[in-house]
Amino acid sequence: EDAAALLGALERAQDAVRAAADAASAAREADDALEAWSGRAAGVLVRAGWGEPSGGVGSAIAGGPSPAGPDSPVGEATVPVPGFHAATAPPAPVHHDAILLAVTDAHAAAQSAVARAARRAALQERDAEDAAEADRLASRATSREADRDAVLAATGAADLSALEQARVETDRREALDASVREGDEAVRAEAGGGPDGDALITEARTGAVSDWAARREELDVELPRVDEERTAAIAARTDSTRDREALEASVDLPRIDGEIEQVRADAARLLTELRTTVRARELIGRTLDAFVRDRQPTVLRDASAWFARITDGRYTDVRQTLQERRGKQTPVLQVLTAHGAALDPATLSRGTREQLYLALRLALVGRTARDATPLPLVMDDVLVNFSPDRSRAVAEVVAEVAREHQVLFFTCHPATRDLLVDAAGGDGVRVEELTRG
Repeated sequence: EDAAALLGALERAQDAVRAAADAASAAREADDALEAWSGRAAGVLVRAGWGEPSGGVGSAIAGGPSPAGPDSPVGEATVPVPGFHAATAPPAPVHHDAILLAVTDAHAAAQSAVARAARRAALQERDAEDAAEADRLASRATSREADRDAVLAATGAADLSALEQARVETDRREALDASVREGDEAVRAEAGGGPDGDALITEARTGAVSDWAARREELDVELPRVDEERTAAIAARTDSTRDREALEASVDLPRIDGEIEQVRADAARLLTELRTTVRARELIGRTLDAFVRDRQPTVLRDASAWFARITDGRYTDVRQTLQERRGKQTPVLQVLTAHGAALDPATLSRGTREQLYLALRLALVGRTARDATPLPLVMDDVLVNFSPDRSRAVAEVVAEVAREHQVLFFTCHPATRDLLVDAAGGDGVRVEELTRG
C-alpha cells in the first residue's frame, strides 16, 4: 500500500515537472512575443516619425494633445516615448491602426504570460507538495524495511521467502501437535480417562513393539476360550431365566422362598470365605514375589547382569518363579523386559534364547570359580545367530571373561575371529589356524 502511494506521488511529481517545463517554455514564448512586439512597435513609431529606436519600447504610449497646440491633428503630434529620442526629420503621419494592432498584440501576449506564470506557480506549489508526500512515503517505506529487517533478524530467516517457509513449517508443526493432542485425548477417552489413560499414552510412546506383538498373540490364543466362556454364560443365564420363570409359576411359593433365603445365606457365607481367600492369596503372592526378587540364587543375579549387558538393557532380569502345573508348584524361568513385562523364554527369538543360555553358562562358570577353581570355557561359533550389535556385545563379554578364565573359541568365520581379537585388544589372544588331515 505504501509502495503504491509512493509510486503515485512520484508520477504526480513527474507530471508537475513536465507542467513546469511547459510553463517555462510558455514564458519563453511570451518573452519572444514581447520582444517581437517591441520590434514591431518600434518600427511603427519610426515610420510614424516619433523618434528613433534606442534599445526597444519600454513604456506605454500616451495619447493627448501635442505640444504644437490644440489645433494639431491627432496622430500627427510628436509624443516623447521613453527609449526614443526626437528625430530631426519632419514628422510623418501616424498610422493609428498599426499602433492599435501592436498594443493589442502586446496586451494578449502579456495576459498569456501572466496566465502561464500563474500556472507555473501552481504547478511548482503542487510539485513541492508531491515532493513532501514522496519524502514522507519514502521515510515510511524505510521504516517498514527496518521493521522487516528486524523481523528477519529475530527469526533467523535470510529473506522473506525463508520467513514464509518458516511460517509454513510452524503452521504444519502446530497442526501435527494438534493431531497428537487429539490422538492422546482419543486414547485417554478409550482407556476411561484418569491415570489409566495417561499410563496408556506413556506406554504407547515408549513401549516395545515386540512386547505388544507377543501380548497380541497371547490374546489371540485366549480369545476363543473367552468366546466359549461367554457362550456358556449366556446359555446359563438363559437356563436360569427359564428356571426362575418356572419357579414363579409354581404353586409351592413358601417352600421356594425358604430355599431362596437359604441360598442367600450360603452365598453370603461363601462371599466372606472368598474375600478371605483372595486376601490370603494376595499376601502369599506378595511374599513369593519378595522371595524371588530378594533371595534368588546368585547364579540368576549374575545371569541377569550378563543378559542385560548383551541385550543393551532391553531385558533387565532373569528370575525363577513358581507356577502351578499338574496340581503342584513348579519352578519356571522368566525374563523381565525393561518395561517390566514377564516373558517365557519360549516366546523369545532363537538368537535371544541362545544369548540367555550363554548368560546362564557364564554365571555358572563364575559361581564355580568362586566356590572351587576356574575351569576352561569352550565355545563353538556361538555368535552365528546373533545380530551385528549383539555379536559385538557378546565378543566384549567373552573378552572380559577371558581375563579370569581360559576360553577356547572355535569358529569357521574370519569375521568372528577378527571381532574377538578386536574386542580383546590383541592382548593375550592366540589364533590357531586348524586344517584338515
